Amino acid sequence: MAQVELEDLTKSFGDLVAVDHIDLAIKDGEIFVLLGPSGCGKTTTLRMIAGLETPDCGDIFIDRQKVNELSTRERDIAMMFQLPTVYPHLSVHDNISFPLRTQGYDQNLIEERVDQAAAILELTPQLNERASKLSGGKKQAVALARSIVREPQVFLMDEPTTALDAKLGDRLQKRLKIMHEDLNATVIYVTHDQMEALNLADRVAVMYQGEIFQVDSPTQIYAQPRNLFVANFMGSPGMNFLDCTIDGEGTIHFHGFDLTLPQDFNQNLNLEHLTDHKLIFGLRPENIQLTKGASDEASSDNLVPGKVDLLEPLGTETIVHVQLGEEIVKVQKEATFTAQPGDAVACGLVSPNLTLFDRESEQTIY
Repeated sequence: MAQVELEDLTKSFGDLVAVDHIDLAIKDGEIFVLLGPSGCGKTTTLRMIAGLETPDCGDIFIDRQKVNELSTRERDIAMMFQLPTVYPHLSVHDNISFPLRTQGYDQNLIEERVDQAAAILELTPQLNERASKLSGGKKQAVALARSIVREPQVFLMDEPTTALDAKLGDRLQKRLKIMHEDLNATVIYVTHDQMEALNLADRVAVMYQGEIFQVDSPTQIYAQPRNLFVANFMGSPGMNFLDCTIDGEGTIHFHGFDLTLPQDFNQNLNLEHLTDHKLIFGLRPENIQLTKGASDEASSDNLVPGKVDLLEPLGTETIVHVQLGEEIVKVQKEATFTAQPGDAVACGLVSPNLTLFDRESEQTIY
């Protein structure tokens, strides 16, 4: 396998800048996810690595070799797309072995690699079946197995689970992890699904409008987003965002209620500099304490009285929408939580999982 490096990579289509001077260093043997909404430039980036698009400027290195002028075949990569590519009239075995047979590999080696790939991707029982009879998930597994037998330097995957239902997508993710563990493969994976990125990636690059906003482990991106877009994009349900100001005493003022910042928050902030500055307070739903019943002494317990606005039962959890002053916040509770719209509740903060943004620049302050 190999490391992949992108230096000042840029691609435009007419007036649209799809990829805007990005730099990336993808480590040998890691699953690296390009994450972002549709149109952010992640697939264009992948296609430039594959040699399917030519960059306007910048360089691409695979295993320290500059590959800008090499064809897709010469780059020694394997690529999977959203829809599985199989030969429906051929057996699973013949689909998987196809690239080796066309290149004249020894038959014993072909059988060895086919058996290995089929075992990794749970395809052994289907080796003699026609590919046309397989489910969508199995067809994607066949396409992946056909990539594995070639033993490429890098696997490039463009949203391979998008066309699958949730269960099949989960199974393919499991197979990808098994493949990665067995082969120590370098995988560059494109997705718009932040839960898929959290599940799969060693590291994630969050992209928006052709730029890379943050590169880090999924845990760090979720816990310490660098700006408002990253914070909003990561997490389901999403982070709560509340307009606010802070005074010199460490009290944060929202629309209709106040809170006293935790002491560890105060120690890391220049409160004098932030006084009356327009800010956005970010808090994830799992980091809000919610108790039934009102709290009339919000200042003493640092609790805010509110009322239930809406409940969203999601099977494994319940998302409670709570009205606090003029704001509505989402709170994550256990599935057994019960309440009725209008019920009195009290909300508190779980320190230190709070994020503060500058409203004008949208950059993280804390």
